[in-house]
Amino acid sequence: DQQKVDDATAAKTQADADLTTADQTKKDADKSVSDSNAAVQTAKTAADQAQSAVNATQQQIDALKQAAGVDNSLPALTKEFGQLLDIIGGIDATDAEIDEATPKLNSLASQILQTVKDYQPTSEDVAQIIPDITNMTTEQQTELSTFVAGLLNPLRADIDHTQLTVSKGSQKLANDVATRYDADDWNVAESSHDNVGVNDVSVENGLQPYFHQASDGSLVRNDSSQMYESAQAADPDLTKDSITSHAGISMADVKSSVYDAVKGMLFDDADSGWGHAVALLGSWYPKDKANYFGISFDTLGQQHLLVVPDNGFDITDSSKFDTQDTYPIPESKPSDAQAKLAT
Repeated sequence: DQQKVDDATAAKTQADADLTTADQTKKDADKSVSDSNAAVQTAKTAADQAQSAVNATQQQIDALKQAAGVDNSLPALTKEFGQLLDIIGGIDATDAEIDEATPKLNSLASQILQTVKDYQPTSEDVAQIIPDITNMTTEQQTELSTFVAGLLNPLRADIDHTQLTVSKGSQKLANDVATRYDADDWNVAESSHDNVGVNDVSVENGLQPYFHQASDGSLVRNDSSQMYESAQAADPDLTKDSITSHAGISMADVKSSVYDAVKGMLFDDADSGWGHAVALLGSWYPKDKANYFGISFDTLGQQHLLVVPDNGFDITDSSKFDTQDTYPIPESKPSDAQAKLAT
């Protein structure tokens, strides 16, 4: 009868309403779970970032504590030194200007070289043993790269050049260059730079290779040179075989060798036309743009020091050259380290 139909209709209407309510309740619950998961992920990301900041700060404090105990700073540079180096490294300088500047820089650098003291190791560096410098941990390579940057940055400041930054990308580039030297069995003392290898690795890491300009104005790769590497010839004490036979080498000995190499490149580089000093101190690059630095070693004990300028041209693919992950640079002067520790 009609009453039964009405009752059934009312029951269905109520059931539909109950289903709608239940469905909305489920959606609200799902959203609550989703919001909770998002909140958890946000909190985890924040915690990870905070821990990274703590780790970076601790690394800087540890480096400052070491630097506060020894003085491995290089002699300060005069503005004249920087001006002469800029002339020699500048693309607009005439041959006559370079010929005039070169003997002046030779004399000035020779005087400075006489005042450079020997490297002074810390007890921590003496105790730290590296089993294989061709396969260092990220921490060991970072320590060496930031050590060199810490030596060079005060000198760059003296001559109003931009500071070096050590990044994940510059360290990878340095490692890849050393690996290529090993693959090519390349000896710096016999054949100078492995230009083809460095240019190949540069392209693989999202960088411009060395080039020349063709008659139509296009840029053409040129393997007669390369753009980023300063190389130190083999050191018998740093070869992979030598280090393996001695069950490793101390960080102090590695830093001492690097220190001597940098000293020679900066102040005893006349035979190379001051090209190493120009690169390490940034006279080839814009003075207001970041310069990224990394160092590595190959199996022959050759040192590879790479400097890449962020000049809007040389970094062609930033997805292949990481400039975002960077590392704190230690002070090379005890007084500066002590001052930072006090802050």
